[in-house]
Amino acid sequence: AAARAFAAEGARVAMLARRLDRLEEVKKAIEAAGGGAMIFQCDVTDAEGLRDAAGAVAEAWGGIDVALANAGFGVAGQLERRSLDDYRRQFEVNFFGLINTIHAVLPHLKASKGRLGMVASIAGKFGTPSTSAYNSSKAAVISLGESIHHELDECGVSVTVISPGFVESEIRSVNNRGEYT
Repeated sequence: AAARAFAAEGARVAMLARRLDRLEEVKKAIEAAGGGAMIFQCDVTDAEGLRDAAGAVAEAWGGIDVALANAGFGVAGQLERRSLDDYRRQFEVNFFGLINTIHAVLPHLKASKGRLGMVASIAGKFGTPSTSAYNSSKAAVISLGESIHHELDECGVSVTVISPGFVESEIRSVNNRGEYT
């Protein structure tokens, strides 16, 4: 939805995700509406793949003006039934994957004096039963965004943390291992 909205406003968009079929579907829709899109199959836990994709976009289009870090899934279950590995897996994607994304695009955003968007969640501000792993990871994203806002402002990059409420998505179609079911 974000890629389609950016494209509808005239932006060329580059999308990165694990599922190539979904990327191709969105790319076709954007191109059918007269927009430009590039796609990359990658996972946010693959720092090198992210850097390669960001470099390819910057080279093809002369830079990157806006980056939206929007990867995530939710580990659910009560604390007593969740292992430390469950929490680590949650943070690996939702928090460290976001940091990988930032590191990949930051040189390009500095060059363009661009904007970084980071998708957190209202769940990062309010605890709810059986979602402590997810909520904690999104709280970390909010805190990171508030902290780097000041750091990156000094080099001309603006940071916006987006904390949507509960929206229609496929998050409930992903199991606690991050696999689509």
